Amino acid sequence: MHPAPWSIAKLTSLALLLALPGAWAVAQTVSPLPAVELYAPSACPACAAWVKQLRQRGFVVIQEEKSPDGMRRIKHWVNVPSALESVQTARVGGYFIEGSVPVDDVLRLLKEKPLARGLGLQAVPGGAPGREKFNTIFVGADG
Repeated sequence: MHPAPWSIAKLTSLALLLALPGAWAVAQTVSPLPAVELYAPSACPACAAWVKQLRQRGFVVIQEEKSPDGMRRIKHWVNVPSALESVQTARVGGYFIEGSVPVDDVLRLLKEKPLARGLGLQAVPGGAPGREKFNTIFVGADG
């Protein structure tokens, strides 16, 4: 005997979607977040912490270890300005993310979809070593 193509649970879910005003439209507009491709050296505690934050917010993160030469090639390939270069480089939704950019800033970039190359971090002068504060830098299409 073959199972029915529509289970009771599927039919119940469909009935609830159709019964709730606007639920069908919301269900159709929710789109999954694009995967984050992360390139970093093997020993990078800051990278691991950032990956954890991304995953907690719903991102799938694909990590690839790179040698120092490999990292230079990646940064050149995605066109990271040399002033923003950090340990890790990521790509998401067609943008580069250089460093541990706050996840809220990444989400805003993906939501607004500006004509840009990506985001990076710049240290704010006056922070103690190891306790620096950072500003997120928007890198437009013109650099």
